[in-house]
Amino acid sequence: MYGLLYDETLQKVFAAFMDPSRGEHYSEPAQIAEVIYEAATSESDQMKYVAGEDAKQLWQARQSMTLEDFHGMLDADFGLGKSVEA
Repeated sequence: MYGLLYDETLQKVFAAFMDPSRGEHYSEPAQIAEVIYEAATSESDQMKYVAGEDAKQLWQARQSMTLEDFHGMLDADFGLGKSVEA
């Protein structure tokens, strides 16, 4: 049963990411590669890196709300509705 629910959720997320109207706001591969290179070659103890403007906006949104509200925002953004709990 949970496999079917997971598959349905995954399909909704994939559909949202594949929506051409959303793609125009995604980071370019070169931007992501720069951040990966920075992380791989840095001598810093930094554990998190945010790559691209879309990710920066999402990270800022996360920092400005509760985790519950953030999950609600993601559910709404991806058309997931109420989350299923195991």
